Amino acid sequence: MSFLAVYESHFTKHLTQTQFEAFRILLWLLTVHKQVRIERLAACFPLPILYQSRRKHIQRFLVLSALAIPRFWFPVIKAIICKEFKTGSLLIITIPEFLTKSAIAKHRSLTGSGFEQSDRRFPQPTVCCQILS
Repeated sequence: MSFLAVYESHFTKHLTQTQFEAFRILLWLLTVHKQVRIERLAACFPLPILYQSRRKHIQRFLVLSALAIPRFWFPVIKAIICKEFKTGSLLIITIPEFLTKSAIAKHRSLTGSGFEQSDRRFPQPTVCCQILS
């Protein structure tokens, strides 16, 4: 879990110790099971309470204000972009209606499974920015 180790200081700044532990467990479950269904995560979540209570616990956790996109995730995304791309390079970020973030560099879409050729027009809205420092 190198992702968690690299950004641990950011996560612990915004989450309590208990919330951070739940976050760590959920990240681990997502990497192992590769399923985002709350029911599946609740079935595997290692908390000694009833299944319905685990499901509600995960639901309450995911809507915490501490996990809000601008406050929690934008700094992480910014750090990843600054780390992965050279200063001065052009980066196009598309934000489709369903709020999935995609980075497009050199006409290729960066996805979880690697680079894929991007033949389609960019979904709206599109943000085009130059990476400074």
